[in-house]
Amino acid sequence: MSFSYPVFLSVEGRSAVVVGGGRAGSEKSRGLVAAGARVTVIAEEPSRGIEHLAKEQSLTLLRRRYLDGDLAGAFIAIAATGVEDVDAQVMNEARERKVLALVASDPSAGDFITPATVRRGDLVMAVSTGGRAPSVAKHLRVWLEREFGPEWESVIDMAASARAAVPRGLEDHERTRRWRAALSPELLGLIREGRIAEASDRVGRVVSGRALLGFVSLVGAGPGDPGLLTLKGKERLASADAVVYDRLACPDLLDLAPVDAERLYIGRAYGRHTLEQEELNNLLIFLAGQGKRVVRLKGGDPFVFGRGGEEATALARAGVPFEIVPGVTSAVAVPAYAGIPVTDRRFGSSVAFVTGHKDPDDPENRIDWSGLATSVETLIVLMGARRPAEIAQALIRSGRPPDTPAAAIEWGTYPSQRTVVGALAELPTTIAETGLGSPMILVVGEVVSLRESLGWFEQKLPDAVLAEVSEESLLEERSGR
Repeated sequence: MSFSYPVFLSVEGRSAVVVGGGRAGSEKSRGLVAAGARVTVIAEEPSRGIEHLAKEQSLTLLRRRYLDGDLAGAFIAIAATGVEDVDAQVMNEARERKVLALVASDPSAGDFITPATVRRGDLVMAVSTGGRAPSVAKHLRVWLEREFGPEWESVIDMAASARAAVPRGLEDHERTRRWRAALSPELLGLIREGRIAEASDRVGRVVSGRALLGFVSLVGAGPGDPGLLTLKGKERLASADAVVYDRLACPDLLDLAPVDAERLYIGRAYGRHTLEQEELNNLLIFLAGQGKRVVRLKGGDPFVFGRGGEEATALARAGVPFEIVPGVTSAVAVPAYAGIPVTDRRFGSSVAFVTGHKDPDDPENRIDWSGLATSVETLIVLMGARRPAEIAQALIRSGRPPDTPAAAIEWGTYPSQRTVVGALAELPTTIAETGLGSPMILVVGEVVSLRESLGWFEQKLPDAVLAEVSEESLLEERSGR
């Protein structure tokens, strides 16, 4: 398979001849006019778009058929009549006169291909499929237009102005880091808000080194399935200098960070912390103090049993700027992947999230298990692998019927997800018999009975994918990345 050589061709002030006045000819003419070419269109029946450009004196319109010799003096020519014989005549003359030429209806017959383009001032993004699938190129162009809004025209202007402020002799990795910090999502936000002067000053200060802006984003990684990461979380990872991630953050998400970004694993398995919480807080402060953009990637949501509040408090006390990027909490997503809605008006109107870390019989445990047993229809217990028996006993002692439907879900939303269901009194035994372990979420309530009809995730995955994956192998994979 041969590939076209991608190149942006300068046509400013040069003669361009377009033969054909239909839609294809109109599109090519507009592009050439925008690029500054001196355009002549030859068409017996020109489109309204071409007539409009002619009235504006943006191009010269010759209302007639193509004649041999029309390409004299041309730098570039486009055959867009759609009539095979006429387009072939244009190509033959172009070959004789050594004029670069394109056949709109058959890109393979010409010298070049015009890609689908998106322009934002001097920023030009082009997509080509070699003429094989133009609909795909157009689809990607629409995506680029959506992803790169008009604010990028200002970004290019600011970056061009700031180039002179970059110190000479700076090492490549440091230059890359500074530009990544300067061209951050916050810069786009300032431009969108109309704070142009502030945004421009920010770029100059960062790339010059006068203000290397350290910043920490506490990003919720979601429950495991990488597709559940938020768009804002993805954006923050793409501009990170360092990623500090825990055991429950899907390792695939690390690939969204720049290749030269630091990747620091901090564990957080129960009883097996790579770093204690205070050490982790100090690590975030230290990295930000080096002027780095830090992403603290936390499984689930930072503020739902994720100690995000403690980390944010430490950053605030240290004067480190930070933000919270909420994630899809496993308290909702994991039961959903097991076919269990956490609320359903047929089975009640209340739900509670609690942690299963502490023994319900511990006098220092502040969770009111007796109140939860009788006043909340659906109970979600996060980190429930350590004490499922004690939790079940506490609920039954406090008045929850022993035959209440209950479920345990291991590695929720991962391909290795496993779910067991049963009566509340019997669930701990079932968990032990099936060997389910951490991370595990327990669901107690009548909503569990819906799993039989709503289960979708595990049932639709191939058996090969559902092969049991041990916690040790998953931990090994995470710590080794």
